[in-house]
Amino acid sequence: MKIVGYATGGEKVLFVIGHICAAIMGTVLPMFQIFFAEQIDAFGEPDQDKQFELVKKNGIIMICMAAGMWVIGYIYWVCLATFSNKVANRIKILYLEAILR
Repeated sequence: MKIVGYATGGEKVLFVIGHICAAIMGTVLPMFQIFFAEQIDAFGEPDQDKQFELVKKNGIIMICMAAGMWVIGYIYWVCLATFSNKVANRIKILYLEAILR
């Protein structure tokens, strides 16, 4: 965690937001599996109208979860990539200054 010591306050915020979004991404996949199991169970419903409603409801939920995963995944990728690039550049500059002294 020494690398975080080279970050500014704003970069530390990016670091935290990126890791929170990554944790959310990790929890969405098991939730997706639960709704997929409910989707499969809906096909065993004897009443065709109820089956259609269950499939439609679970399908909409899964589509919304997939869209949310895409947005959250993009946010976490941008935050962590920006953090790492800025801190890496700062460390390179400090290294070069130390060599040239």
